[in-house]
Amino acid sequence: ASENAGVTTMATNVAVRAAQLGLGRVLLIDANHNRPRLHKIFRLKNPFSGLVDYFAGDTELQAAVRPTDTPELY
Repeated sequence: ASENAGVTTMATNVAVRAAQLGLGRVLLIDANHNRPRLHKIFRLKNPFSGLVDYFAGDTELQAAVRPTDTPELY
């Protein structure tokens, strides 16, 4: 996908809908470290803790996964 193609919006919508349909727990990962946006969409603090801290060995996986206001969406 190219820049400004709506990939984050599309991924977010698919993840929210999957969680709403009860398809199980859904994990949406924002791996765009140049322009992270999921923290803004879901009103989460500190976009740089989580995935980076986990791969650096600074946190446990459970601490890197954050719940959202949508049940079963992390």
